[in-house]
Amino acid sequence: MKILSLVENASIAREADEICGIAETRKARLEKLKSGLKTTLDGKVFCCISSDKNLIYKVNGKYHWYLKYSLQKEWIRREIAGAEAIKATLGDFEGYRHARAVRASLTDRYTLYSAVEGKSFNRSFLSGCLTGLAASNRTSLPAMENLGRCLGRLHTYRDPAGLRVLSPDTLSYLRTYLADIKDPDLLVENIANWVNEQDDSCGVTAWIHGNIKSEDILMAGSKACFIDLGTCGAGVPYEDLTNLCTYMMLFRTVPLFPWRIARHAMSAFLRGYRAESPLNEECLYNYITRGICRYYIKNAVLHSGMASVSGMPVLNSRLERLVRQLLQEHYEAAFDSVRF
Repeated sequence: MKILSLVENASIAREADEICGIAETRKARLEKLKSGLKTTLDGKVFCCISSDKNLIYKVNGKYHWYLKYSLQKEWIRREIAGAEAIKATLGDFEGYRHARAVRASLTDRYTLYSAVEGKSFNRSFLSGCLTGLAASNRTSLPAMENLGRCLGRLHTYRDPAGLRVLSPDTLSYLRTYLADIKDPDLLVENIANWVNEQDDSCGVTAWIHGNIKSEDILMAGSKACFIDLGTCGAGVPYEDLTNLCTYMMLFRTVPLFPWRIARHAMSAFLRGYRAESPLNEECLYNYITRGICRYYIKNAVLHSGMASVSGMPVLNSRLERLVRQLLQEHYEAAFDSVRF
C-alpha cells in the first residue's frame, strides 16, 4: 500500500490505515454488495455506489471516503501515477484542493481517497453562468481561470515510467460513430470527408488525464480537484482541453442560455491554461471541431430524440450551424468572441 497524500494528520492517517486494512482483508464481503446496499465493518459504513466496471464505495467513519476496487491492475497503476503527477505539479499550488488522504495498493487493486467537498465542474459552470454577469465576474471567472492553470500545470508533468494514455482519442471515437451510419446525409458526409483529412495528433505530447469529463473535476470555491485518474498518461494535451471546451461550446446551441457569460468563462479557462502551458490556437480549433462533430454524430444522428447538455435541450438547427462553421473554419463566427 502506497501513501500518496501531501500531508496527513494523525487522526485521518489512523482512519485511512483502518479502512485500508478492511479493504485488504474483507474484500470478499464488500464484493457481495450491490449498488445502493450498505454494510458496516469495524464501525465504518460502506455503501456501494457503483458496481459496473469498478466497485466504488462511499465510506463513512469519522471522515468521509471513497474506496474503489479496479478490475485491472493497470488502472491502479495509472491512479498511482496520476496522484504522483498531481503532487509534483500542484503540490505547492494554492489553487488546487488536495484530498487530505490518498492511498493505493497495486497488489490489492484499490484506491482510497478522503472526500473533497465541492461541486462538479458542470454544476459550478452552470451556477456561474446563471447568476448573472456581475456575480460571475466576482466568483465564476476566477474559478475558471484557476481551473485552467491547474490543468496547464498538470500537463507539464514528465512521467519517469513513460506510461501512455489508455483511452481512445476523439478522432477514433468519431470514426467509429461514422462507421455506424448507414445512410449519411450531406452534413455527415462533410464530417466524414473532414475526418479523412485529419492526422491522429498535432505532434504535441504531455501528461494528460485522458478521459476528463465535467464530473471528473470538483470545484471547491475557486479551487479545483481532479479525480478518476485511471486512464492518465502521455498523450495529446488538446484531448483534455477538447472535452471541457466542447462542453462549454455546446451551450451556444441551448435556447435562451446566457452565452455571453459562458464565453467569458471559457475565455478565463483558456487564459489560465495559457499561463502555465503553451497553447496553439489552430490545434485547439481543430480538436474542438472533432469534439463538436463527435457530439453531433453520437447525440443528434445516431440517437433519436432531442440532444441535450447537462439536461438542457440542444436546438438541432443551432448545432448543425455550429458544425458547418467549424468544418468551414469560420472560427470567428463559431466561437463568437471567445478569447484564445
